[in-house]
Amino acid sequence: MKIRTKILISFFIVILLLAGLCVYSLMNMFHIQETSKAMIEEAMSSIQNGKNIQSSALEQDVSLRGFIITGRREFIDNFKLAQSERIQSSDITLTNSQNSEERELIEKLIAQAKEYDGISEKILSLKEQGIEEEAIEDMQFKAYPKTQEIKLTVAALISFKEKQVDEQITDLYRLQDRTKGMTVGFIAIAIALSFLISLLITRSITRPIQQFSIAAQAVAAGDLNREIKIETRDETGLLVESFNRMVRELRGFIEQAVLSAEEISAASQQLSASSQQVSAAVEEVNAVAIELSKDTDDESLTIEQSKMKIDQIFEHTDTVSKRIQKVLQLSQENLKSTTEGRRVSYEAAEKIELIKANTEETVEKILNLNQASDKIASVMVLIGSVYEQINLLALNAAIEAARAGEAGRGFAVVAEEIRKLADQSAESANQISVAINGIKEQIRVFTDSMTMNDHALKAGAVIVNQASQNFEEIHHEIQEMAQEIEMVNCSILKVVQEADSVMEDFETVFNIAKKTAASAQEVSATTEEQAGQIEGIAGAAENLASIAEVLNNRISLFKI
Repeated sequence: MKIRTKILISFFIVILLLAGLCVYSLMNMFHIQETSKAMIEEAMSSIQNGKNIQSSALEQDVSLRGFIITGRREFIDNFKLAQSERIQSSDITLTNSQNSEERELIEKLIAQAKEYDGISEKILSLKEQGIEEEAIEDMQFKAYPKTQEIKLTVAALISFKEKQVDEQITDLYRLQDRTKGMTVGFIAIAIALSFLISLLITRSITRPIQQFSIAAQAVAAGDLNREIKIETRDETGLLVESFNRMVRELRGFIEQAVLSAEEISAASQQLSASSQQVSAAVEEVNAVAIELSKDTDDESLTIEQSKMKIDQIFEHTDTVSKRIQKVLQLSQENLKSTTEGRRVSYEAAEKIELIKANTEETVEKILNLNQASDKIASVMVLIGSVYEQINLLALNAAIEAARAGEAGRGFAVVAEEIRKLADQSAESANQISVAINGIKEQIRVFTDSMTMNDHALKAGAVIVNQASQNFEEIHHEIQEMAQEIEMVNCSILKVVQEADSVMEDFETVFNIAKKTAASAQEVSATTEEQAGQIEGIAGAAENLASIAEVLNNRISLFKI
């Protein structure tokens, strides 16, 4: 089996273990998530229905009180609507209930609500018959206590449901902990199996490699008689077989190298003697070529110096021309920039004038808003005085009702409600007064800020106008400078054209002198190159002899 196949099989086993672990964990997480979601939805639905029942009962109580006090028919409509909503919520809660204790609380709540409906119907009938005193008495001593009983029952139902939710959450936490424990156990098992598989595969791979390493060290030490015996047919076995074949080929190569080294040593000695004879002849030719090259070099040096001076003049002229072109380009760009700056300054001045006009209009509107706030504050003072009068009237009505005894009890309830409404009106008036004062303070601060902005805009308008004048002057001066630069540029271009003509003539003379010097140098270089080649041949012969000696020493280290 190949190493690649072994590694793939072990990797596939580990992947399967991890995939199974992931699937198990995901299934448990999904189960916990769905269970908690259903539990929370059911609990929230029951709690919300309980609150709806409580709210509907309170709405019935308020509507009943409103009808008793005012006699308005819309309170009866509100009473019946709240009654219908309460019955609907009670039926839904009872249907969804799955616990006996919860059902008892719901049935108790429904019974209390029916009792309250009976009391309410009696009170409405007494009110319609004009027996208001008995209706108010039943309202205070029968309907109100029954409403409190309903509130307590709803609170008990909600408390029971919350307790039930807490217990279910505790069970979910236990299930989650148990799932975590099992997941950790599976992970530990997967890690142990992966380690065991890796250990077995690693041992099957490293054992042949260790044998191969020992044999390779022996071959590196010069022992070419060492071979490895391994029976595996994977890549390691192929590697060992190739290594044994390499050792055999290397042993044959060393035997052949011994013979070649002896032949090279003899040939290098003969080549060294011949190179010494040729080197003496080349030195005589080289001396004649050096004298000829010296004369041509002197002449070429003089022409070269003259050409360098003319080149420098030409380069300076060209540099000046380029710089003039650059200055001309920059002056044109500055001209465009000043034109754009002049246009932008004019636009800035126009926009500052527009901002000044808008600022003045804004200040005027803010002053109007301040006057409107003063009027609202006056109305709030009037409301405060009306509150005091209503409060006094309510107090007088309560006193008169107290004097009337039982006959004035309903009137006392009305007086108390009026006093509460007056208190709420007074509190709202105070809040509005505080808000108005805050608005007035913000208006004052904003007015001061707008005034400062107006002064700043005026100063900015003066600065922008001054900048516009400065841009106008700069624009005129840059136009004049651009014209002068253009004239200088034309003169420089004429000088450059004349310099080009002189340079062409001198280039012709320089090329002729250069060719003469090059010919003399070529003859000298050829002789020097031949002498160098002869010396190289002699050095190579000596080097070849030393290499042959080193090769013999190295080959003697191998055991064939």
